[in-house]
Amino acid sequence: MALLERTQLDDVLDALATSGSLVHLERLPARPARFSDPTTPLPSRVRERLPIDAFWSHQAAAIDLVRSGRNVAIATGTASGATHLSITTQPSSTAQSGAVFAAQPVIQLRDANGNAVSQAGVSVTVTASGGTLGGTASATTNASGVATFSGLSISGLVGSYTLTFQSTGLASVTSGNIALSAGAAATSFASWNRRSLPASECEASPSTR
Repeated sequence: MALLERTQLDDVLDALATSGSLVHLERLPARPARFSDPTTPLPSRVRERLPIDAFWSHQAAAIDLVRSGRNVAIATGTASGATHLSITTQPSSTAQSGAVFAAQPVIQLRDANGNAVSQAGVSVTVTASGGTLGGTASATTNASGVATFSGLSISGLVGSYTLTFQSTGLASVTSGNIALSAGAAATSFASWNRRSLPASECEASPSTR
């Protein structure tokens, strides 16, 4: 089912309230994600297979309850917050060593269902698979959950590179390949100033017979 636009949703809620079908409506402001760990860590062989870096607080609580023998049911109206990063704008697929990418990467927060998550203040960092990464290696999401990088470049040998984007508690994402070519050649030259010497400064070389 397609999600309603916010203005349409407001119209629906107003109609329900007017008809008396809506008993209570409360809008909760956005709040930062809360992370936690189970009281007893999961076995390493299980943890390694999970595509996340941290548990949401309700996930950790559910694990503890299941381990204690309790019956647990978790219900959420929508996916519970951001779970991973996605790349909405890939960095340039070709670049010169040391030159700023023509296309700078843009990252979006997404939930478990792939929906964009609007959350400001989330720090996203970037690392390169090789060479030396230039530019600002971190960006912070805006109110739409979008982090835009700027000034990124890679200096290194000719070859193929990738960028990996990470954020605490979220599954990381890796860019497509970036084919790095040699940088612009550096040109150096020397110049000399020529001047005429007066006769007094000139020495005559003896002739050789």
